[in-house]
Amino acid sequence: MTDPATQEAGDPSVLVPVDGTPLLGQLFLPPSPVGLALIAKLEQGGPAAEAYAAMAKILGKRGFAWLLFTVSTHNEALLNASTGWLRSDVSLIADRISAALHWAAAQPKLGRLSIGLLGVDTVGAAALVVASETHPQLAAVVGCNARTDLVDRVLGRIAVPTLLIAGSRGTELLVANRAALAELRCEKRLVIAAGHLKPTLEGRAARRVASLSSRWFERHMARRAALQAGGMR
Repeated sequence: MTDPATQEAGDPSVLVPVDGTPLLGQLFLPPSPVGLALIAKLEQGGPAAEAYAAMAKILGKRGFAWLLFTVSTHNEALLNASTGWLRSDVSLIADRISAALHWAAAQPKLGRLSIGLLGVDTVGAAALVVASETHPQLAAVVGCNARTDLVDRVLGRIAVPTLLIAGSRGTELLVANRAALAELRCEKRLVIAAGHLKPTLEGRAARRVASLSSRWFERHMARRAALQAGGMR
């Protein structure tokens, strides 16, 4: 079987194994990546698919390798469409993001890269849970419209630099993100984007989130590399 991480052109499909369950993703690996952007999304396709693809391509143009993967199987996505059960299962989503991080770390051409983690809405909340765990390669995390109210108990344990992005018109989410910012004990920032950031991140919103994420990742990946270089002397 060909190692997916040896493919350096395009965005080939990959299967990320999670407890014996393969999750569908797309992987892009440029010749000399500055780091790996791991973008987790709730389901394959749907109205947000174009926005996620746009964010991934912007990160690729900034020199990042990226892994865009879906945290649900096809059957789970069908069930979620009718019941919405997956949106409340932050623990399951976090477990799958964590497994994807471990998978990436084990790939020959990805294992040396620092990782930046990006999630939206409930997936953003799960990304914060993962950031509260120990993942040596994780350099930074971005939660866009993250449901921080679902994970307030883990916020004080996060040591990874954390960027929160929330829309100015999303009153409840903005209040929750401001409260989360106060709880965080790591390097942190809250960016308030004008208007209402829809979960689908339509048009300019996707480009704005990708731009903010890339700058946050670049800054902290460079800092991590410098610290590692200093520790090797």
